[in-house]
Amino acid sequence: MSAPRTSGPRRRLDQLLARARAETTVRESGERPSPAVLKRLLELSRNMNRIRDRDELLRYLEERLQELFEAENSQLILLPVDAPPQALGRSDQVSAELCHGVIERVVRERTPLLIRDVAADAGLRDRSSVRRLSLTSVLCAPLIVDDRVMGVIQFDHRHEPHGFSQADLVLLELFANQAATALSNVLLAEQRERADAELERAQARLLVVERLTALGQMSAGVAHHFNNLLASIIGLSEIMLRESELPDGQVEDLRSIRDRAVDGATLVARLQDLARGTRNPSEPERVDLSSVAEDVAKLCESRFCPGTAHEIVLDVAPVEPVMGAWAELRDVVMNLVVNALEAMPEGGRVRVSTRSVADGVQLQVEDGGPGIEPEIRARMFEPFVTSKDEGTGLGLSICWGVVRRLGGKLEARSSGNGTTFQIVLPAASNEVGDLALPAAREEEPAVARAAILVVDDEDRVRDVLARLLESRGHEACTAGSGEEALELLRQRSIDLVITDHDMPEMTGRELARRVAEIHPQVPVILASGWETALTVAPGDDPDVVLTIGKPVTARALARAVAHALGTRED
Repeated sequence: MSAPRTSGPRRRLDQLLARARAETTVRESGERPSPAVLKRLLELSRNMNRIRDRDELLRYLEERLQELFEAENSQLILLPVDAPPQALGRSDQVSAELCHGVIERVVRERTPLLIRDVAADAGLRDRSSVRRLSLTSVLCAPLIVDDRVMGVIQFDHRHEPHGFSQADLVLLELFANQAATALSNVLLAEQRERADAELERAQARLLVVERLTALGQMSAGVAHHFNNLLASIIGLSEIMLRESELPDGQVEDLRSIRDRAVDGATLVARLQDLARGTRNPSEPERVDLSSVAEDVAKLCESRFCPGTAHEIVLDVAPVEPVMGAWAELRDVVMNLVVNALEAMPEGGRVRVSTRSVADGVQLQVEDGGPGIEPEIRARMFEPFVTSKDEGTGLGLSICWGVVRRLGGKLEARSSGNGTTFQIVLPAASNEVGDLALPAAREEEPAVARAAILVVDDEDRVRDVLARLLESRGHEACTAGSGEEALELLRQRSIDLVITDHDMPEMTGRELARRVAEIHPQVPVILASGWETALTVAPGDDPDVVLTIGKPVTARALARAVAHALGTRED
């Protein structure tokens, strides 16, 4: 008949009673540490509680254990959560086999273990390791913190009989209690340091977001006016380039003016992206980052590498698609590759690689340049922070915002041997959309002559748009307000209306609604300085066929007109 099982509380009570009886025996027999040893233990306890580095504390414990106990072998063993025991100090495979048997008993009983004669212990004497090592006695105590056994301290003697005393057991238990407290303090300090570091990183990220928000609020108020000014410059430049017979030198100067204005429009668009926190593409696409990397490498090789010592090395792999916009992600990768090339003015190799990772898809751009200075590296994703002599300092902040909006991460590592930018984006689900491919450059469409009404409260913008349309063979008329436009629509036949959005008294959307009521067959294009420049996108209003951003180039305007007239119901 088997013995009845003892409940947990009863077993714990029995252990406490046995421990009390053992301590009473120690007091009666005189087997207890001497006052000098206890004084030394108090000193050691004070010293170990001053240590805040885990490795330093473990070394200190190992050294002091050798000082206090004359044992042939000693082991300090940690028991990490959900991990195998980690033996510190001297440990070989054979002693580790014995260690597990002792650990199991000490962890189970949660009390110090003293085995004076291993040969008389039924649980150890039959182990092959005991016979090979000729163990004679074992002393072991648990390291308990917050009711969890976080480790054990173990000693043993071999070959010659040299049993541990009860005084050794008491001393080891006292030492183990102090060591557990010190180790717990170190672990808590490490947790606090990690929490402080994470808080600091979170505060830094919040600061970036706040600065981007402030920049966005500032830029939103001026972008519309800048776009109107740039619309006039770009439009007039293109009209003069198309219609005027100028000397070659002046043609080049005029193209330079136009190109600079387009650059200015791109800069304003970046500020607008910061203002929104998104470029708001019409529909997200499933994009292959490896194809993006290949496309960027071709563009950069043809533009930056001919006649130089630069080289772009592709190391792309088949990866899952990610959600985003092809053009937007290409701009992000292009910015990183161009930065890498410019970081090596004397030439060098840029490596662009992709691979699948646990978090999704990873794209890396690595260069062999001099690296980024620490003070710049700490703020590189903030707007207007740059290490270049020329540049706006907006490129990386825009890239960071795009990747963050897509649910990914953009990080950088830099040293004196180069810089690596790493993008990680979540993989797209297989059910969403078709895979996006690079868009081919569209030729300017041919469209039959049409009567087009241009509505804008800015005289110069209105006149330039009308002249651009006339240069393409269309008949253009203009209106300075919504009411004036409606009056013209009552008086004559109009094939298409292009209207500014931000107008006093009647906005462009309100005008589009009125046009749909009066002439539902007349399509309306909405032009706005608040939209991203130089793009054409479907409108999000049923009365608007397209939304175009100002300033708009002649090519983009021609595409918009062709699309709008193609959707007209005759």
